[in-house]
Amino acid sequence: MTVQSRMARLLERTKFLHDPKGAPEDEGSMVKAQLKAIEETAADLAKLLVDEDQLPGWVQNHVSVAEENLAQVASYLRPKSKS
Repeated sequence: MTVQSRMARLLERTKFLHDPKGAPEDEGSMVKAQLKAIEETAADLAKLLVDEDQLPGWVQNHVSVAEENLAQVASYLRPKSKS
């Protein structure tokens, strides 16, 4: 599967779907599916890159933003240690 088709799948999965009554679907399940798509896309991208690649600045920026956003979610979801 190409990176483009994986990105299209990821974009499709990130749409907020609602049931016919308007109540949101189970967010945990949706986020887990999105994380799986992110994992697959990241693995594909890692295979395409070599250390010597010269990439446009926007590429590094997008990856940095994605990393920071995921780190913030992880920080929110991890239980706080009790000291």
